[in-house]
Amino acid sequence: MYKRLRGENTTVDSPHTYTGAGGLVIRDDHLLVVKEHNIPFWKLPGGYVNPGENIGDAAIREVFEETGIRAEFVSLVAFRHVLNGSFDCDDMYFVTNLRPLTFDIVIDKEILDAKWMKLEDFITSPDVGEHSRFFVKKFLDNAKMGILLKQSKMIHQLTKKEFINYIPCAINSTTDI
Repeated sequence: MYKRLRGENTTVDSPHTYTGAGGLVIRDDHLLVVKEHNIPFWKLPGGYVNPGENIGDAAIREVFEETGIRAEFVSLVAFRHVLNGSFDCDDMYFVTNLRPLTFDIVIDKEILDAKWMKLEDFITSPDVGEHSRFFVKKFLDNAKMGILLKQSKMIHQLTKKEFINYIPCAINSTTDI
């Protein structure tokens, strides 16, 4: 279905960005990690953001689906942007910091394995995906500097739809990480 536009363009381009979200979930000095069937290294749990789903909710859902761990959103950690990825679409992946509410892992069929790995081992292990390691290191660096990207919900003045800004904030206490 096409929508007629004014001017030279007569059709709307098809969607061109995939969005994903992952959860960086820390329990004491351990990190929740997964290993997928087709990826030979440990990584952060995560996956596709469904249409109409916000990034934090998607990360919470993906962590639960893959590991059985219930969690709550704390902050945005970072994101990556791949230009011209699969199917010539851009790929944006958002890593969130989630606080675990439960601790017993239940492995989903799409996941080969899941476990709580010592943070120190995650940083140094050759069996960890470099991308996940990069995000964890940046999270720890920012935590040492006392910085988090917290969400701030607002209502757009024209569309009246809710949206979320992620802004740098000082860490208030250990409950913020």
